[in-house]
Amino acid sequence: MQKKFFRIVALLLSILIAANSQFVFAFAVGESKMTISVESIAANPGDSVQVKINIANNPGIASLKFDVKYDEYLTLTNVEFNSEFGSYVTAPTPYKNPQTISMISPLKEIGTNGNFAILTFSVSNNMPARHHADITVTYDEDDIFDADYNNVPVEVVNGYVETGASAENQFTVQVGQAVVDEKTVKVDVILNNNPGLASLKFNVAYDEYLTLTNVEFNSAFGSYVTAPMPYKNPQTISMISPLSEVNVNGVFATLTFTVKDEVPDDYLADITISFDKDDIFGEDYENIATKVINGSVFLGNTIMPRKNTNTIINRNTKLIYGLETDIKDINDFVDCSKVETSIVPTKKGLGTGATINVIHNGDIVETYSVIVFGDVNGDSLCDGADAVIMSCLASGMLTKDDVGEAIWTAADCNHDGVINDDDAELLKNVGVFIGKITQTA
Repeated sequence: MQKKFFRIVALLLSILIAANSQFVFAFAVGESKMTISVESIAANPGDSVQVKINIANNPGIASLKFDVKYDEYLTLTNVEFNSEFGSYVTAPTPYKNPQTISMISPLKEIGTNGNFAILTFSVSNNMPARHHADITVTYDEDDIFDADYNNVPVEVVNGYVETGASAENQFTVQVGQAVVDEKTVKVDVILNNNPGLASLKFNVAYDEYLTLTNVEFNSAFGSYVTAPMPYKNPQTISMISPLSEVNVNGVFATLTFTVKDEVPDDYLADITISFDKDDIFGEDYENIATKVINGSVFLGNTIMPRKNTNTIINRNTKLIYGLETDIKDINDFVDCSKVETSIVPTKKGLGTGATINVIHNGDIVETYSVIVFGDVNGDSLCDGADAVIMSCLASGMLTKDDVGEAIWTAADCNHDGVINDDDAELLKNVGVFIGKITQTA
């Protein structure tokens, strides 16, 4: 009852804050603290799980030392450090609870942001069916300082491992695919499997070479949405719905960043989400198990349309179209010379559903899908074999879930946004050479 009372009070205060945001924001100006955040994930008894510890808004540190305390149903089995934080990183073995983790940099400050360490835990087979196994960080303020021995202020966001929530159907807050236009980056924050929210609050931490310039909310989530200005790193984003739950899925907010001029060539900038489990709950004031999918932005050279072709590369949808049929070499239409790529054909060739992966330092940073309108079997042709599949799509015998995003997109032969008999008829005419499908949409 006491917990419920305090949440009601917090909710009412949030409403007042949202209603008087300009007044509150006047007092919100201040130096952003370095943040140490622990990832929260879902698991099953008996699983082995990896939990990331991330750092954001790092001003430059010479020493970092903290303790990680974890639930009795978890056993720490491994700690792996990010090499960008140097070689003087330690997690003494045998592992203990709490486990001390530290880093020193005696010669220079380390200003790296992003993943600091990955902790691997085994989940006890005896862990209850519905249980929050908390993972918390504590520290002595004198153990985190810069090269001048000045203490560095730190904010901690703790995490947990939870059982009883299906990973497949779990509420998810996801950093979407980034759209880069020269020095401007737009990234959606997407909600999936929303069970009904009365409160949603999380922090978005972003790379040092990005500057947050705007947060635009989807109006479907109501008017009590806030991203206090001036923007900080990490940036707090929140929503409350005091009268009824909001169960909308899809884009919650669109974040716009500018890219700093001094960004290194071919750079991968991380965008990460962290939250306190008590800040996400439904109208019954019960915490909602939440999964986070972080993202990144590739700031560098990428694939380009081949000159003197009609190739279109949509950076938003990650689709490649405007191609010809009967493709023998995708490089005839797409210039991959400036980056490392891997081309993955379909079982039938380089048609609809084939993909081009852009690779940076061994990791796939972008994936583009080939679209040949009218080609719904992946062979890059538009013929009788496609007409049969198209008829099934138009009649509803096959659905988008059956064939996937790329095939469904290619099935819209006349580009009217609907898959129906008109598309099937057009494809039949193409098969007997009395029709034409425009590939440039």
